[in-house]
Formats: sequence, structure tokens, C-alpha cells
Amino acid sequence: SLYSSVAIPSVESIAALPLNFQFKRFSNAQSCTRGYYPSPPHSLLKRAES
Repeated sequence: SLYSSVAIPSVESIAALPLNFQFKRFSNAQSCTRGYYPSPPHSLLKRAES
């Protein structure tokens, strides 16, 4: 793949998740907030709300 499937800012942000955690990937057909962990950026959340 040419582009990333998920955005994770640091290992610490996902270290507490179970090993079988199912990450949701970026998708054109789904919400624009999918694929960001542990949460979407605030600027993206504001855009999704409007």
C-alpha cells in the first residue's frame, strides 16, 4: 500500500490494548475519523461535527 492504514502517535498510546484489538483502518466509505488512535485529532473532530 502506498499510504498508511492507521495513525498511531506513539507506542505508549496503544500499549495497554489487548493483543487481539481490532484497529479500524482509514476508509473513504466510512467516517473521516476512522484510523486514528487513541482518538482522532481535535481539528478533525470539529470538521466531522459540522
